[in-house]
Amino acid sequence: MSQLQVKDLKNLTLQDVGRTLSDGQSVQGQIRATKKGLSNSSGLPALSVDFRLIYRFAAKQHKLYLGSWPKSSLTEIRAQRDFYKGMLANGIDPIAEIARQQEIRSLDHEIEHLRQSAERQEQQELANNRLLEIQQRRERQTYRQFFEQDFFPNTLKLGRADGGDEVIRSFEKDVFPIIGDIALEDVCKEHLKLILDTIGQRATKSQNMVRTKKKVLSDVRQSLSYAFENDLIPGDPSQKISKKSLGKDKMGDRVLSEYEIAELMQKLPNCDLSLSYQLALLITLATGVRVADELLTARWTQVDFTARIFYVQDPKNGVNHQIHLSDYVWKKFQALHTISGHTEWIFPSQRNLDKHINIKDLAKKVADRQRGAEPALQGRTQAHKNSLELPLGKWRPHDLRRTMSTTMVELDITPDIADKCLNHLESDSNRRTYILAKNKKAMKAAWDLIGSHLQSIESRINAK
Repeated sequence: MSQLQVKDLKNLTLQDVGRTLSDGQSVQGQIRATKKGLSNSSGLPALSVDFRLIYRFAAKQHKLYLGSWPKSSLTEIRAQRDFYKGMLANGIDPIAEIARQQEIRSLDHEIEHLRQSAERQEQQELANNRLLEIQQRRERQTYRQFFEQDFFPNTLKLGRADGGDEVIRSFEKDVFPIIGDIALEDVCKEHLKLILDTIGQRATKSQNMVRTKKKVLSDVRQSLSYAFENDLIPGDPSQKISKKSLGKDKMGDRVLSEYEIAELMQKLPNCDLSLSYQLALLITLATGVRVADELLTARWTQVDFTARIFYVQDPKNGVNHQIHLSDYVWKKFQALHTISGHTEWIFPSQRNLDKHINIKDLAKKVADRQRGAEPALQGRTQAHKNSLELPLGKWRPHDLRRTMSTTMVELDITPDIADKCLNHLESDSNRRTYILAKNKKAMKAAWDLIGSHLQSIESRINAK
């Protein structure tokens, strides 16, 4: 809906009193008369429009006052709207935050009053005790306040390649609902066990959630360790829970057969998946790159079309990697370049071209197209709910990495070269230290071979 213009407001008359106007973006204005509707010095009716932001938080609808025109300009009112929406985007209820700030100001006022009273009155000790009590009340942070105001900006935001976005998503889902509103020093082992048990309740036959539990425990432990080291808590309760006690990860073993590869190639153009995502899956199948952590977060500066190299930076194992672009993969990257070559990112976010896409989005979209007997998600047609289903069962984008190495071995590439193409570290520490040859020539031949193999399959499909 279009925004209001100043001229629209100046054209209001007394007959408009009681009407509700819309300024877009969930902002509504209520027209009311002032001074009993008498004309002001400009000759216009004495009207005002009270603007409020309508939003939902914690499954409840709220209205938040933004200002009144003409006392406040539309620019000022919209700036206030954007400020509150920014708080909502960070998971903060503006009304609750306003109340919290008011309480802090009230406490500050009382602190100042008591300080002055202590200087004037003979009962200085009593006033000082009250002052200490109020100060301690102000300093008693919730876990979420500690996370957002101290730990996240000073640690996660600086130390994670994605700026901590994935941890925020994980904590919003599993951690904050349980300990977010609990005082930091009150968080105990039982709270952490409840978090892990809640994650475990989502376990299925194909996914035991142990890896997720270990990851969340590791991130929570990092935050509590930070709090302990900075004397914010007397001890770290997460140290009482070992990762080993959570069980063993269920290792994936899904490998697509050649028949399934062909069927996948045939289904991709008709699955209602964006062309960029289709190309991402095929590039993963032909290179073995980690699709979420390495491909979807890559910049165009990492692709050298002349040297035909994709430079994998900051990979999971910490060792930078160079992937040779076979003819097959080179063409896929060229196709991607026509889509996003004008941006910094190979896979830019549609909402903000200055960021890459959410690294979990592709995996979710692939899963949404393998629903089986379950109904399609809201907003998706039944025709696409199984559009990427394959004969041997459900698969994930990461399975294409395993499929590439398996296919390489089936094409008579030695397992050690296939492992090097995956950028696996040598398990023998001595060999890892002293055998430094990277077998670039053999790896290049391996990528060319699987590229030709996939091109052959794709050509047969196109011929049909």
